[in-house]
Amino acid sequence: MYMWHGAAGVCVNTNNEVRVVRLLHEKRGCHAQIDFQITYFEVEVVGGEATIQDPDQLIHEIAWKSYGEIEELLFCFEEDRQVLLDYMKG
Repeated sequence: MYMWHGAAGVCVNTNNEVRVVRLLHEKRGCHAQIDFQITYFEVEVVGGEATIQDPDQLIHEIAWKSYGEIEELLFCFEEDRQVLLDYMKG
């Protein structure tokens, strides 16, 4: 199982230093015979400058997205769209 470690993972992969505000959503499962865990956090950026630092080339973009943009994005797990939209609604 691939484990990604919150604030440290953000800094390693994006060069942004963040403070975790709270856990938003977590799910675990198996897809294509690979166990996974996906965890969404609300974070506050406290330093660094957004730069993709991903040797696996899995990160395609670092960006803030609006509600409308999230409605149009392609998701690997379609149900994650609603998690983000619900969070943005407050």
